[in-house]
Amino acid sequence: MGRDLSSARNILLLHSGGLGDLVLMQPFFSGLRAAYPKARITLLCRASLREAIRFYPRQPDEILPLKFNPYQFDDTSSMLLGMLHPLVEDLCARRPDVVIHGDFEPTWLNWLITAAAQAQHSVACTAVKRPRGLLNCLLDHFHLPVSEHEGPPAAVNLHELARYEQLAGYVGAKCIQEGSWKAPAEAMEAAGEMLRAWGLHSRRYVVCFPLSLPSLKRWPLENYEAALLSFTAETGLGVLLTGELGEEDELVATVARWRTAGLNARHFAGGPGDIPLLTALLAQARLYLGNDTGPTHLAQALRLPGVIAFGGGTWPAYCPWAAGTIGVVHSLPCFGCSWDCMFGHGVCAESIPVEQVLSALRRVYSHPPAEPAIRSVNLMDAKTRGLLADAATMYSEAQADRLHRLRRIQELTALAGGSFASRLRFVAEPLLGRAVRIFRARFSKR
Repeated sequence: MGRDLSSARNILLLHSGGLGDLVLMQPFFSGLRAAYPKARITLLCRASLREAIRFYPRQPDEILPLKFNPYQFDDTSSMLLGMLHPLVEDLCARRPDVVIHGDFEPTWLNWLITAAAQAQHSVACTAVKRPRGLLNCLLDHFHLPVSEHEGPPAAVNLHELARYEQLAGYVGAKCIQEGSWKAPAEAMEAAGEMLRAWGLHSRRYVVCFPLSLPSLKRWPLENYEAALLSFTAETGLGVLLTGELGEEDELVATVARWRTAGLNARHFAGGPGDIPLLTALLAQARLYLGNDTGPTHLAQALRLPGVIAFGGGTWPAYCPWAAGTIGVVHSLPCFGCSWDCMFGHGVCAESIPVEQVLSALRRVYSHPPAEPAIRSVNLMDAKTRGLLADAATMYSEAQADRLHRLRRIQELTALAGGSFASRLRFVAEPLLGRAVRIFRARFSKR
């Protein structure tokens, strides 16, 4: 059962995720815009990614830039408080009718924004529960109440596009697919000049995304090299490695090594304002190859054929969704770890065989699939899979306990300078939770 938001005149849509998240949210935004044409819709996203919104067929009335990445903060600091103060003041003054959280894995920031906005409805579709620790410290600092989200619970093993459909249904909208994205003409011209300088030709090169964060997602660079050496020898295509400015040293070193091995490779390192240029470089490529990262979703939005080597941290939320794309994955019992890997490195991604990726490249080059496809490999016997499943369960339980203790330590540390209200909340909240659990246990048997 959804909500009737027909009276809403001021809607705040939040997503603090990366490039791929904003690409996947576009059909939801188009549906929201169509369902509420008279409402003022403000989109809050990372400032570094606002260029991506230019490609939305329908535009928000305002983009509210978030000048930090909330996933990088787990404790209070003067720097964080300095960035939050103007945001909280803005939200308290803005007072939207509805706040919609697009995030797959909301952070403390989502609940802080809900508390500051004090909207009539704050809607999310997620399995993540309200965090404590940092959030409680910030609520106390800004003198804000504890607030919760409403909305449909996200099902397990749900693709992001399906999750957005659930969220859209709850707010009385329908996701709208509006065709492939197009690069701006000026970006296409600039990309053409760069390609000529590199000696690459339109439709005669592969765009490769070998780097990603977290590094657990990465298929090994030596595997990319092996696959591309064979593939480019067969097809005569060049290679364009891409990454962020902070990764340029690694890109330069990789290109030098690959060129020594015989690959016709170049590199492009882009900053926050270079998303249109990256889009144009993708639009003129023959196909792409990469890890599960933002540019792979941008490539799919352009309907460029390609291959993605997947790890299992968030599988299958971001698996292939556009025609022409093949995802290669080594399914393991520890999938769903949210990249908190008990091995300390991405065994799931690292163990994908070169032969499987090379075979997928050949397929998308000659006959791109009419529907997104997944090739799953299994290199592990049943006994080993069972041992891995048991170990993964034990590790996740230990990590949950550790996180709970860490959050309590954060709250205890903040209590020294906290208010009476924060101390009361610290004591009362767990007691109330325990009382609710006892009540449910007793009356559920009647």
